[in-house]
Amino acid sequence: MNTSRRDILQAMMALPMVSLVASCGMGGAGKAVMGKDELAFLSSLSDTMIPTTDTPGALAGKVPQTLGELLNSWASAETRGRWSTTLAALKKELDGDKAGSFQAADAAERAKRLGKLDAAVFGSNEHPLKAYREVKSTIATAYYMSEPGANEELRYEAVPGRFEGSAPLGKTWATS
Repeated sequence: MNTSRRDILQAMMALPMVSLVASCGMGGAGKAVMGKDELAFLSSLSDTMIPTTDTPGALAGKVPQTLGELLNSWASAETRGRWSTTLAALKKELDGDKAGSFQAADAAERAKRLGKLDAAVFGSNEHPLKAYREVKSTIATAYYMSEPGANEELRYEAVPGRFEGSAPLGKTWATS
């Protein structure tokens, strides 16, 4: 995978906006990008990626609502269109021809379908649904920036270990 510095910087610049929109509760001005069906699919997708276990999952972190708010109030028209197209293609792929609705499937079946898609998309740079990578990354980012994700899933240590300002170095390995 060829990731440029520009891609990394764009992703880093988007992170503060996710938390800003989530914390300010900015409402969408204008036409909503995500309808009820898209939000329901995104909820199933988020819940399958980050289910509730001994820690709260993506639904507890309100990931689908946060992403909906971002798309409605902050994203450009190009980004909105790309996400709408990607979510529709993901839904079609995960629903399958004979498999039935992804949303109606039980958690184990959804995990199986998503795992199969995940392996295919991340196994090839030429996969037609490679935009799924962005969706997955954004779901994870939104979750870890939510209150449950940040406070209950992640552990923060201001200073890992004990601080010893004047600790002896012991034997050092020098070339001279």
